[in-house]
Amino acid sequence: SSGINAEWPLRPGYFEATRIMSSSLKPPPRSLQSLKDECMKRGLLNKDADFSDESKRNQLLLHMWNSHTIGRSVDRASILVVGSSGVGKSSTINHLFDLKEKQTVCFAKTSDACSETRTTTEFLLEVNSPHHFETSGLKLGLVDTPGFNDTEGSKQDACNFYSIKKFYDQHMKGCRPNLVFVLVQATDSRIQGRNSNLAKSLRCLKALKLIDTKNPNVVAVLTWSCCLGESEKKFTKNISRKIQIVKETIFQFLEVNAPVVALENDIEDLELDGDYSILPDGTRQVKNLYTACLNLFKANGDSYGQLIFNEAFSSGPKKLSVGGQIKAKNANMENLSKDEFHFFEFFSKALEGGISDPIVHEAQKFINEESLGNDEASEIQCLVGLLKRIGIEDLSDMKYLSTKGINLKTNEEVLPVGEKFLKKLGVKDTIVNIAAENSACVIGQGYNIFNDTAVPCKIFLCKDKVSKFGLAIPSISNISAVNETRTFMNQYDNRKSLLIDRLSHLNVSLGVDYEEFSCTGRAGFSWSSSEMSFYMEERIFEVNMDSFLGKAADLTEDFKHDVKLLPVRFNIKDAADRNHFEKFFNRWGQFYVSKITGGGSIELKINSSAINSGSQDIGTI
Repeated sequence: SSGINAEWPLRPGYFEATRIMSSSLKPPPRSLQSLKDECMKRGLLNKDADFSDESKRNQLLLHMWNSHTIGRSVDRASILVVGSSGVGKSSTINHLFDLKEKQTVCFAKTSDACSETRTTTEFLLEVNSPHHFETSGLKLGLVDTPGFNDTEGSKQDACNFYSIKKFYDQHMKGCRPNLVFVLVQATDSRIQGRNSNLAKSLRCLKALKLIDTKNPNVVAVLTWSCCLGESEKKFTKNISRKIQIVKETIFQFLEVNAPVVALENDIEDLELDGDYSILPDGTRQVKNLYTACLNLFKANGDSYGQLIFNEAFSSGPKKLSVGGQIKAKNANMENLSKDEFHFFEFFSKALEGGISDPIVHEAQKFINEESLGNDEASEIQCLVGLLKRIGIEDLSDMKYLSTKGINLKTNEEVLPVGEKFLKKLGVKDTIVNIAAENSACVIGQGYNIFNDTAVPCKIFLCKDKVSKFGLAIPSISNISAVNETRTFMNQYDNRKSLLIDRLSHLNVSLGVDYEEFSCTGRAGFSWSSSEMSFYMEERIFEVNMDSFLGKAADLTEDFKHDVKLLPVRFNIKDAADRNHFEKFFNRWGQFYVSKITGGGSIELKINSSAINSGSQDIGTI
């Protein structure tokens, strides 16, 4: 379910090779606990999990777990739809998901004279995935929201927005929506400026804390876009300018780089191509909106949201019903709770523009000062999104960065205009020699397994080379970016069990007297009864020398000299023979290191009093 071909004129699902009876389909887990239980039962969360089993159920569970790790719900996918009355929310959703006749959503409307829509309402779209995952009852929540600029004033606006927050707290267990659709009418001429209705509504939306700046979930839609011109030339010119304005406004106030998609809601006069209608510039709609959403799902690793979205977009059968509803309080007639009053104060500050992101502010300032064009401005906005994704939240965090480090962590190349911006913020394009960094020098060196440490003497003759990520590594090795998390929390009854397991992680298996080993444990491996060690590694790169062995790897003269001094035959009863080998192994180790990983790590030590209290299990602690 990776998407549809760029030239394919039909929605996926029209041609089905086989039919699977719905009675044979199994629904997905409905809660995080039931997901954990099934994953554990299948061994999917174990440190030594076997992912070679590509059964459809296992793949479904792993997709759900992926989305859970970025703060999305496992019960359903959710699309929050935001826009003023008349902007085309209902027609956009019905068009996107091919909802026809009685199976259509009808988002509430607000009259010009009085704001009547003060309820957050969810429409549940239920679909099956008989072919990809053999599952039924996949749910997509389409959440309609009260409009902004309530006729009763900002306090009522705060109550209306609080109903959105309350809905996600109660019905989505505090999870963020998979997507947030921000709908803007293409003919709206009052988009720019801090006091525009769009700017104010975006600041209030930001106050809900449903926008994910690390894994951006915002898609902007310009509705009724054919009003900007019927000819290709006029439409292309006007829509490009409008898209850039909306993109910059969202970046300024939501602090995310969001795709902006043009749609025409009245499709009767448009040329058709299969299931899609053609905009004046030749763009197929709603495939353009589908593709923008798909790209966000992929970038975020939100694979469960992606598979539900794909099935809902397809031509298969769908069931529509009304889900949860939260009615906003009447600010003039009902008393606000303590939480509601605090939200109103926070909301008022956001409405006035008192909450801003320093990195976004500097980016906007740089774009204006350099008079950047649309493409270069978009590059800066994308770069800020990358910084958010790797955890950079403040200007003070910049001192930990290098341009090459960003390349390594994100696997994205920083373009010259981005390097100029980073340099202005104090980021240096430095080269780090990993051979000088702590234990990273072990690549290609000997390793003494008796004390679990690398030896300082060099076995291989090589110089350093600068990798594409700006790290200087031994010339006999290659570097590659990885993205994996490993956790260790192994407790042992005795020291021998610890040593055997530790050696297995080093790919070493020996039938020897373990009393000769001096290793007493390390992070994640403990046999002390007084505490337990939990260790987590976030690995972002790997250096290995496998491809050089036996080819370009030359040995140092010192190593070759010491090898020649070893006895041709070894007599265990000969003290001189034993002495030669002991000296050799003490200097060079018994093995050499062919691969290392790098990134960040953290260790937590859990005291025995917490373990023995019985009030919580280890996982909870």
